[in-house]
Amino acid sequence: MEPDEWQDRWRKTYQQAGVMLERAGLGAFAGAFGLAFRPLAPLVAQMIWVAQPASGLFGYGDAFQALALLLEAPPVAEAGDECQL
Repeated sequence: MEPDEWQDRWRKTYQQAGVMLERAGLGAFAGAFGLAFRPLAPLVAQMIWVAQPASGLFGYGDAFQALALLLEAPPVAEAGDECQL
């Protein structure tokens, strides 16, 4: 599977997790948690880049690469997000 396909898969998984958390009544908590830890995404992406060659041994190198690329990308403003200057 190509990195682009993995990125779509990661996005779909993220959206499904959001729906599940909303159903469980944890949507507000998950949203606050996500906003609080969003600045750490580039650090996590760098850690994934370090682990990516080893994950390639098990056939998941493209999956780790796609996740790292998604985490490095600047966040897209969503409806309801406050503007941070």
